[in-house]
Amino acid sequence: MHAAFIGASRGCGLLILERYLKQNDAHTAILLVRDPDTISDGRIGGFVNEGRVKFVKGDATKVEDVRKIFEKKVDVVITSIGGASTMTITGAVLDQPLINTDATVALLIVLGALDYTPRVIAVSSMGAGKNHSVMPLFMRFTSKRQVLTEIHDLLFTPLVHP
Repeated sequence: MHAAFIGASRGCGLLILERYLKQNDAHTAILLVRDPDTISDGRIGGFVNEGRVKFVKGDATKVEDVRKIFEKKVDVVITSIGGASTMTITGAVLDQPLINTDATVALLIVLGALDYTPRVIAVSSMGAGKNHSVMPLFMRFTSKRQVLTEIHDLLFTPLVHP
């Protein structure tokens, strides 16, 4: 299986990439990242050395960059792109507030031009862990913080292999 990852330089996307590669020795991946050097986590270094992971430097909001990850047939696209938030006096501020929208539009344009249809999985950790406090007020009241936090903590517990 060959997967394309958008937004796998850290967080949920990186963890899913790691687990995907460990699941089956035949799994390969291509990652669209703004800066390949941002993936300093040693979790995937071995897979890169084995040739199972390739990087495409680009911007997920640009159709021409997204198109590059489909040069080889992709079975599944996993997108976990997101902006970074910071707290200010007036509340949370995203560094790129439209990144999810713009990246989704670019991805849909590219997918529409393909002669096949890969699966698409969108992942978000919105509301999990420390993110719960920066969610919009309505979402904080309607989400189950404890459930989201438990899932987040479970996913980010380091893997232990015998």
